[in-house]
Amino acid sequence: MASTSPLTITTFLSSDAGLNSVCALIQGSTDSVLVDVPFLLSDARNLVQMVRDSGTRLTTIFVTHGHPDHWFTLSLFAEEFPEAKMVAHPKVAEQIEGIREKKFKQWKPVFGDEIGEKLVGPTAMSEMFLRLEGRELPIIYVAVADSEEATLVWVPELETLIVGDLGSSDTHVYMAEHDAALRAEFLKSVYAMGDLSPKTIIPGHMDAGSSMDADYVIKWTADYLKKFEEIVSDNPTEEEYSRRAAEAWGEIPVAFAVPLNAAAALRGEYF
Repeated sequence: MASTSPLTITTFLSSDAGLNSVCALIQGSTDSVLVDVPFLLSDARNLVQMVRDSGTRLTTIFVTHGHPDHWFTLSLFAEEFPEAKMVAHPKVAEQIEGIREKKFKQWKPVFGDEIGEKLVGPTAMSEMFLRLEGRELPIIYVAVADSEEATLVWVPELETLIVGDLGSSDTHVYMAEHDAALRAEFLKSVYAMGDLSPKTIIPGHMDAGSSMDADYVIKWTADYLKKFEEIVSDNPTEEEYSRRAAEAWGEIPVAFAVPLNAAAALRGEYF
C-alpha cells in the first residue's frame, strides 16, 4: 500500500575539489533513497550526516552512471548503512566493475586519504524502478549522456527528474569521452529530458545556488554543447580553445573538463 505522506527531495552539493557533483536524498515519511554518492570521503561524511539528520531509514543507494564522482565513496556508505542496497542499471553496474581497479589506481595517488582503501561498486538491479514506501520511481536508461550508459530517476509526484551527468547548471560540461557523433547524441538526450515535462531537473553538477528549474538546466546544458561545437568547428589550438572557453563561460566549476574536452575534440585523445 502506498504511503499517503508526500515525498521530499534534499540535494547535497559536493565541494569544488569533489567536482561540484550533486546527490539527491528522496525522503518519505520513514524511509529514503539516495541517488549517487560523492567522489571524496570528506564530502561523503557530510552526506552521511545529512542522511542521519533526515531521520529516515536509508533503504537504497542508486548510482546513475559510471563516473567516479558519483560512486567512489560507496564503501563508506556500505559501512554506515549496511542494510541499504547499492544498485545500478545492469549496464552501469557492469561498466563500474570493469573500471573499478583502474580508477582506484588512477585517483588514489592524486587524492590520498580522500579515497578509501578499497572501492565497492553497485550490484545490477533486476527491476527498472526504485521502491520507496509503496511507490515505484521509474529508472530511465539513456544510451549517451556525458558518458555512454547512463540513467535518470523520475519522481512523478514531484515532477522531478534526477539526471546525473545528463544535465548541468552553471558548470562546465564534461565531453572528453565523445567524438562528434557521440556529442550530437548527447545533445539529443539533453533535449529529451523535457519529454516528461518535469518542473525540476536535479543535475549531476551545479554551482552553489544555481537553478534546478527544468527549462534552465536543459537550456544551460544544450547551449554549452552548441557553443562547444561552434568553437571547435574553427579548429583552434588547444590554447586558443581555452581562451575562447574563458570568454564564453568565465570562471565556473568543473574547470578540469576544459583541457580534457579540447584534447578529445581537437586531437582525438579521449579520457
